[in-house]
Amino acid sequence: MTTATAPYKAKSAPPSKTSAGSGISLAVMLVVAALIVAGAIYLLKTNPATGVWAQAYDPTGHWLVSTLFAALPVVVLLGAMAIFHLKAHVASVLGLGTALTVAIALYHMPVRLALTTAVYGGGYGLFPICWIILPVIFLYQLTVKTGRFVMLQESLTNITDDGRLQLLLIAFALGAFFEGASGFGTPVAVCGAILISLGFKPIQAAGLSLIANTAPVAFGALGIPIITLQAVTGLDLMVLTKMTALILIPFCMLVPFWLIWAYAGFKKMIEVWPPILVAATTFSAAQYLMAANFGPWLVAIVASTSTIVVLIIFLQFWKPKRELAEADGAADRCVAFPDGFGQFGGRRDGQDDRCTEHRSGQHGNAELRARGNDPAVRLLAQPCTGLHGRLCGLPARIRLPIHQAGRPLNGELA
Repeated sequence: MTTATAPYKAKSAPPSKTSAGSGISLAVMLVVAALIVAGAIYLLKTNPATGVWAQAYDPTGHWLVSTLFAALPVVVLLGAMAIFHLKAHVASVLGLGTALTVAIALYHMPVRLALTTAVYGGGYGLFPICWIILPVIFLYQLTVKTGRFVMLQESLTNITDDGRLQLLLIAFALGAFFEGASGFGTPVAVCGAILISLGFKPIQAAGLSLIANTAPVAFGALGIPIITLQAVTGLDLMVLTKMTALILIPFCMLVPFWLIWAYAGFKKMIEVWPPILVAATTFSAAQYLMAANFGPWLVAIVASTSTIVVLIIFLQFWKPKRELAEADGAADRCVAFPDGFGQFGGRRDGQDDRCTEHRSGQHGNAELRARGNDPAVRLLAQPCTGLHGRLCGLPARIRLPIHQAGRPLNGELA
């Protein structure tokens, strides 16, 4: 006797609330973003009720204590990332909160002006800085996806098999080019990735890239550090650029030697001193000539390009007596490449493949006017009503009581 069983009917899953929840979250984010934008516009475009605020340089009456308080936002920012391992955006918020607290509580900055300067600083970082970084990241990812970066890697590594000379060519020369074109960590990310693909350890590649990045950083990101310094000090841009390049000559001569010394030791650095000297001299000379005659914008780019060309030509006629990898008996090096950077491969001859009164719109925006015609850049070049003529500074090197208004520095934030 058989018993007929009714067909099994699967219970329908309850309707998912994911779509509704994501829709609500998106709506909340849009509302918050709209409120932030509206508040920023209000702060930047309306006049505060307070008068001109005079900034004091020594609010505690003791320069050491005042310096410690002024450094507190930086300490909080770096400490949050290095010690507590917080994410960068969380550490940035903590640093911003610390800076606002110190400015309002210790320096007696009006709350309205403190918030306005925070908004203005955020916009200044969002447009001029991100305007450079994001396109560079896009171009980098584009070259990785299309395979062009593999061609670049093979071109660089086929010049020499010596790890010391690869480091000099990639970390120092090519890294200086990326520093001049984009800055803000791009040289370490890109050049570190290439070095890892050649077999350098990740921490070693990052550390050596940071050492090499010491030389060109003053003229990084199309000269932003020098242009910003000129905007703050009011000094002549050409004079400031020339003197900066002159001061940097000893450091530019030292960094390539220091880089190879840190990697291979003093004795093995001496073995390749001619190309190191050529690279250091070429970079220093090109940097000074560009800075003295053409301004800060293309100094690092021209200096690095000149160094790459001269170094490649020199290495066609000069070879080390022994290659570092062969001298150390190092086997072929293979590393798993981190996600997001792509897989680099390449073959060398005879080797196996290897894995691979703040005047906004005037002094404060000298960089923006100099950088030209970008719509997003021009946006910040407009006068900021909420800060215009509201800030002044006390003269440096003069101890004055906190309540005493100092000499206005054309309304600049000193």
